[in-house]
Amino acid sequence: MYLTRTRLPVITGHPDALQDHDRTLVHLLDARLAIEPTVAAKAARNITDPQAAALREAVDAAGHALGGAGGEHKANMSIHARIAEAAGNPILADTILSLIKVFGAEQKRILAMHDRPSRDRNHADHVAICDAVLARDPEAAERAMRQHLSRVLSEIGGAVDARAERAARND
Repeated sequence: MYLTRTRLPVITGHPDALQDHDRTLVHLLDARLAIEPTVAAKAARNITDPQAAALREAVDAAGHALGGAGGEHKANMSIHARIAEAAGNPILADTILSLIKVFGAEQKRILAMHDRPSRDRNHADHVAICDAVLARDPEAAERAMRQHLSRVLSEIGGAVDARAERAARND
């Protein structure tokens, strides 16, 4: 991913990044795991009251989407975006927002690979992250985000590895 500083951000994907589409999912989650726990801790330290209200709204919208209202991907990504914006560092926020935009299709694939119990766990994770950020508890926010992304990475990595093993057996 390349970012260019202009009045409007210019975002393009690296041309070689998507050669192994399944591995891209794992790399994306690994990158997010390297960044987002720290971002969550910063958000817990810096969140403003209006940002807290926006985060609460995003978590509520995700709950409604999970309940069948539609828009689950958009609602989930909105939670991560609101946390990034609350961190108080525009470069970190732009980085997270860029990952969401550039890898939107991959994020949708990750969501589609989750069964209903896993989606319920994701929402519970999002609620826990939100609660920690809103309690202004940086350690709990960092831990909750790390646990969430680690679990998702483990689930998706396992699914990708299983798919690769099946493909290798069929060759």
